[in-house]
Amino acid sequence: MKKTILGIVVLLCLTACQQTATPKETAQSVESTNQQTTTTETSASSSTAAPAQKKVVSPMDVAAVVAGDYSSVQGLWQTSKGETLYFDATRGLVNLPIRQETLQLHENGTAGGQLPYAAISFIPTGIDLTNQFFQDESDQTKDRIRAGQSPDLAADSFYYRVDEESMQTMTSVTDAESQEFPGYTEKQVEAARIYNMLGNWSAPNLIATPEMPAGTKVCLYSDFGKSYAKPTRMIAASPASTTITYTSNGDGTITVYPAPDKWHQSPEQLQDKEYMDSYTQKILDEAVLLKVPLGMPEKIQTILEKMEFQQ
Repeated sequence: MKKTILGIVVLLCLTACQQTATPKETAQSVESTNQQTTTTETSASSSTAAPAQKKVVSPMDVAAVVAGDYSSVQGLWQTSKGETLYFDATRGLVNLPIRQETLQLHENGTAGGQLPYAAISFIPTGIDLTNQFFQDESDQTKDRIRAGQSPDLAADSFYYRVDEESMQTMTSVTDAESQEFPGYTEKQVEAARIYNMLGNWSAPNLIATPEMPAGTKVCLYSDFGKSYAKPTRMIAASPASTTITYTSNGDGTITVYPAPDKWHQSPEQLQDKEYMDSYTQKILDEAVLLKVPLGMPEKIQTILEKMEFQQ
């Protein structure tokens, strides 16, 4: 590369020595250069002023969801009460595992299945769920999701897709005291927001563990298996036994790992290096990068007051 650049420089020097430009030619050359510069600047200005194209969102594809492809519902979904669900294109629901084998298509064009503690339904645009017992109060001009145990069709029981590009998120997370929630650090507030986004709101007991250093084993019950490359934290909820394992990236995003709530491996498996390496590597490979949304201060305050922050 350096030889090529040197050759070009020598060639230009030789050419300049062999040809002497007349004043007229020089003036024409300068004028032409100025015109090109003006054109380039105008083009760049026009390009800069052009609005960024908005991300195209695919409509809900219930057949794909049943087949295990969640790309059409990927992202954050939220009810009017602030309850949220987060879907990854391949993992599915990040909050709780969907029992994929229970998902099936229904004659009315929806799809449904089971969560560990509730049912979940995927409802494409235009479908009316009204029946002899309940009136569908949802916005039928949008794709919707329902998750829960209640059979009613109240407006606030439906989840709608959130435009993540315009969503307000945390931008900096440190150990400094939060200005919005005095008495709590920004990292503690982040933990509350994470639980609000991914946790079980009804759990009465919440524990946020101290930060575990980089290099901590993915499975704390085995001497084998892979380790986390960055410091990680855990939020545990009981008696629902929900655990969220994540890395705070300090910029309003988190990396969430699908570590199990409980490790059901046998003593033999926990001492099997090959097995544990494979099992824990899969957890690292399936980690998801999420934005942590702002909002719902009253709900976040309630979570903060319930959450025990271990030192």
